[in-house]
Amino acid sequence: MKALKAALLILTFSLLLCSCRVTSSNSKNDDVLSDTTSQHYSIVDNGNVALSSFNVKVPDDLSLTSSSGDPVFISDDGELQIMIIDKTQTVAELAEYINKVYAQYSGVTESITDIEKIQINNSSAKRFSFSLLDEEKVNVTVVLYFWELNGSKIEINVMKKGNSEFDLSEIDKLVASLDFS
Repeated sequence: MKALKAALLILTFSLLLCSCRVTSSNSKNDDVLSDTTSQHYSIVDNGNVALSSFNVKVPDDLSLTSSSGDPVFISDDGELQIMIIDKTQTVAELAEYINKVYAQYSGVTESITDIEKIQINNSSAKRFSFSLLDEEKVNVTVVLYFWELNGSKIEINVMKKGNSEFDLSEIDKLVASLDFS
């Protein structure tokens, strides 16, 4: 009986883990920022509760994940990941949140409180980036965007593994192309 309960517990936990990551099923492209397609995503947290549903226009190679827990890096070098969450924070609270989220990694190279104000689709947004080393000592570049959309505070977190640098103007275009409906 104990073995059956343990098996059911493991199966339930596995299903919850699977539900926490929703990815595009389309074939990969060489140029991550090139082709886009309309996809339906449902963002869920670790308790299997739907937070939001979006019809988001994103490049095929991107993955949309929940905001609960730590970021999940895509294993392939050089691939991008987007994470969208609802969050209402001051800059100080934001800095504390980011420091907590990335505390398990080493080598943060920039001040997390230095946030640049930019325009995204005629909306005022905040953007900043920094680099860190993951548990395998691989360089990870992180670019964060924060702005208000239809009354909600939205964070888009774009991460790239590897030593090649982000072109921030290209990432700005990518973020601006996201279609929330």
